[in-house]
Amino acid sequence: MDAGAPLEKQYVYIPPEHRSKPSPQALPKGKDRFLSIIPDIPEFVKQNIKPTFIGFGLAAVVLLAVPSHPSQQFIALGEPVLHPSATEIMRPIEHPALEPVKTPVTAPITSEQAKALSEIQAKIESQAEIFAKQTEVNKKILRWKPLIEAVVAKPYFKIPAEEQPFWVTRLSALIRVENIEANSNTIAKVDSDDYPDSQRGKGLVQMTEETADMISNNNNFNFEYNLFDPEDNLILTLAQQRNLEKIVGKEFAAWGHHIGEGGVKYLIKLYSILEGHEPIDQVEKDINNPLVGPHKFIKKYDLTPELILATPSVSAAASSDGIVFSEDRNRTYLVDAKAAEKVFSTRREASLTQETKG
Repeated sequence: MDAGAPLEKQYVYIPPEHRSKPSPQALPKGKDRFLSIIPDIPEFVKQNIKPTFIGFGLAAVVLLAVPSHPSQQFIALGEPVLHPSATEIMRPIEHPALEPVKTPVTAPITSEQAKALSEIQAKIESQAEIFAKQTEVNKKILRWKPLIEAVVAKPYFKIPAEEQPFWVTRLSALIRVENIEANSNTIAKVDSDDYPDSQRGKGLVQMTEETADMISNNNNFNFEYNLFDPEDNLILTLAQQRNLEKIVGKEFAAWGHHIGEGGVKYLIKLYSILEGHEPIDQVEKDINNPLVGPHKFIKKYDLTPELILATPSVSAAASSDGIVFSEDRNRTYLVDAKAAEKVFSTRREASLTQETKG
């Protein structure tokens, strides 16, 4: 800067005590020159002002790095913390829930039920041995396996690859118990001459027209089905099984093919009332509530079709009402379906195929 330039053109502020000196050479030099513009600040402040600014800067960086939401400023519950001097993992203290956890009370299985369960399992094994030896029947059913696999793999059903073998076995078993003479595309078994045509089982898995219409409407099928067409029959049967699975689970779905959704719900209701001592009105309300349904009682009492069949009080009530167990077939169907699944399961497929070739 030109020392002789007018003061009003000099960009450096000149404190009052130096204004009598025309030359800026007499002003403080270097990085500390601006400290002299605040003459009333104590000397010790001037000496520490730089470290103070540095401290403020570091504090600001730390504050900006801390998450703004309180929940993000603490270690997530359950995340292990290992102190450098600690020898074991320490976890944050878990606060107790506001509401106490209620453990469902399961009705204990009586010795009579346990004995009946054992007998049912023995019947299933015995029936499976009988089915396995029926070579001609098994040949007829196994020839439908490629078509069954194609139906199960259809994108509409969205069945994961690892679950598809189960449903192939299920459909094969239903063919076996519904129609032993599974060797024709136009099978029509008539349960009784008193039934109208719409209530007669037709096709590969013996489905009635009334059931087929209901399944078609529930699944928004937009094709004209023919129950005597094996593929159509299998599609409708699988759709029914998948619908039943959502309502009563896989195990009860097989029984539901024969006694219907209403029959399965009725048996679960009877068990919950007679063995679980549930209030009748509450059971009726829950079991027909889509948000609750039979799953509540299946889970609470660890129910299986075999357990219901092995419970004398339920069998007696169902038989006296004449709704479900009025015919022996309704009881034996479960045993047959379970036995057929054992025969046509993928674990026995190789041996069964070898037997049918003989």
